[in-house]
Amino acid sequence: GMELGVIVLCLLPLRALLRRKVPRLFTYLLWAALPVNVGYNLIRFLIPKRDTIILDYVGKTATIVVDENVLQVFKWIWCFGTVLVVSGMTYTYIRFLRCLVGSIRLQKDVYLAARIRSPFTLGVFRPRIYLPTSLKEEYYEAVVLHERVHIARRDVWMKYLAVAFLGLFWFQPVLWFAYRMFINDMEEACDETVLRRKGKEYCAEYARTLVEVSFQAGQVRGVAIGYGNGEVKARVEQVMRYERAKTSVKVVAVVICCLFMVLSIPISWQVPRLVRAEWQEKGITGSMAVQETGLEKEVKYGLEEIE
Repeated sequence: GMELGVIVLCLLPLRALLRRKVPRLFTYLLWAALPVNVGYNLIRFLIPKRDTIILDYVGKTATIVVDENVLQVFKWIWCFGTVLVVSGMTYTYIRFLRCLVGSIRLQKDVYLAARIRSPFTLGVFRPRIYLPTSLKEEYYEAVVLHERVHIARRDVWMKYLAVAFLGLFWFQPVLWFAYRMFINDMEEACDETVLRRKGKEYCAEYARTLVEVSFQAGQVRGVAIGYGNGEVKARVEQVMRYERAKTSVKVVAVVICCLFMVLSIPISWQVPRLVRAEWQEKGITGSMAVQETGLEKEVKYGLEEIE
């Protein structure tokens, strides 16, 4: 989790700089550096590094001894925290499902539910948009357009991935702060896409819908994607000063995002890898997979001589 914290600390000032000039889609894409880093780490960890240890003892045998050097209590605390976070999200998801019992289908992917207060999108493989029956019909269009952009971009998958990150690295406070920023960028990027499709003349109506829905219903917590989530004031201000970005600005933003993702990979170089330790003695060869010593010194391996 340490390397993810470093990436976030580097990402936040770059994000603040980009937010002044480029569309929110590119600050949203910056967050892809985190799963890229974790994916690289995982591949590097699973591909063993081959180290050969050759022994030549006369009249003795040798074996590999694995010495676990990490206090078990920390492992249990980590597991407990992960279970706690995942259980909380699961409980929230079940509560959502209970509130959706008896929903009425309005369109192919839009449903009306009497037991919810705010519109949101829920579901992984077949996400659906749920509107509260208390929502005025004049707000349906803006809300549905916004939520369909989320579905088209697979933002539901991205939010579940972000929740998984929090579950695994719950002990990293920087990631909890980054999660809030991630949600803001997701929502603002979605707002801009709606305005790009509808035109600048739609800004006032869209901002009014955002204010009214957020004021009446509040934000949706947990795994669902809520229409009124994020910093509503910042979203409204962004909507009202919306302008189409120039192509040159977009090209520069793409280059910056790609460079940041590439430069975030070297942070993974010090993560311990699996080591394939081999030994030979009197024509007999053996091998064992252990983890090399690194910054975290989780496992070390050595030789034990046996008379």
